Amino acid sequence: MAVGATKNRRVILRRRPVGILAPEDTEVVTEAVPEIADGQALVQTVLLAMDPVTRIILAHDIGVVPPVKLGEPLRGFGSGIVVASRSGEFPHGAKVAGFFEWCDFQLVMKGSSVQVLPEGISLDAALNVYGHTAMAAYFGLLDVGRPEAGQTVLVSGAAGAVGSVAGQIAAIKGCRVIGIAGGPSKCRWIVEELGFHATIDHRNERVDERLKTLCPTGVDLFFDNVGGTLLNTVLQHLAARGRVVICGASSQYTGTAPPDILKGAGERVAGQAPMTSFNAMDYAARFPEAAREMRSWEAEGRLKLHQMMLSGLEQAPKGLNMLFTGASMGRVLVSVAAETAHENAVIRSERCGTYYPTSPLH
Repeated sequence: MAVGATKNRRVILRRRPVGILAPEDTEVVTEAVPEIADGQALVQTVLLAMDPVTRIILAHDIGVVPPVKLGEPLRGFGSGIVVASRSGEFPHGAKVAGFFEWCDFQLVMKGSSVQVLPEGISLDAALNVYGHTAMAAYFGLLDVGRPEAGQTVLVSGAAGAVGSVAGQIAAIKGCRVIGIAGGPSKCRWIVEELGFHATIDHRNERVDERLKTLCPTGVDLFFDNVGGTLLNTVLQHLAARGRVVICGASSQYTGTAPPDILKGAGERVAGQAPMTSFNAMDYAARFPEAAREMRSWEAEGRLKLHQMMLSGLEQAPKGLNMLFTGASMGRVLVSVAAETAHENAVIRSERCGTYYPTSPLH
């Protein structure tokens, strides 16, 4: 086998989490690198993306993604390099991205939820501007929300991977954009760096009172990533023809019950406020057109795709927790491969205009 390595680390689930992940909930185990059979390829993981969906499938048997069973590795979006192959679908040296196990090496084959990346797409871009979070922001805002220039767009989770992109796109389209985020530093960042017009610090301000001041005639479009009581509060401040796009309900993902995106939504749900949820993967055939437009905005300096990078597979549980403790800004990635591996050279040579505030690969 060309890979040379003999050991494969995997982050497995030992206990169903309650709240954020505790150290006892996961364990890093070391096993042999799997041998490939005909039709299979061996992928070395380079990057793992931290996504709220991972936390859901650790505790709840719901949705389109199968839950993680005890003793199984955690899963989420990732990217890597084919280091050995007996498959025509996955040639040696190909860059791939998709739904990965949290491990150093894994087998893929035809029909896997992993795809070879087109030429010119770097491993980190595959999880950011070409990834599902940016796509959720693009299609959720433009195709589902359909904002019009001059309208007021309110975004919850505005400093997150989806919200930060959705707010910037709304501003590009000529909307007045208000972001809800937690803490002064995040609020300053989305205004000074991302171009939001105003913010609400939900940790230190009363959202209801701030909405009265900032949106005296109401919110035209609410792009919601949080759900729960925040959704209920905003519903009381919608404009006469206001509408809501439900992208997520992160406030409920660490609970013990399956998330209910309309929990606490109050009487306004009963036909008074158009509310639409969506699945970004329904737009998969149009991902290339969205990526081209977002790339052009990025090249013009109108769209900034922020990344936070943690180093080491063992940091992945910490990275996931950052999404729910308020420690994350933009996309959180974990660098799995060693700094000296050739895979990281691919990232170094191809990254384009992306921000690395912590542990940059350079």
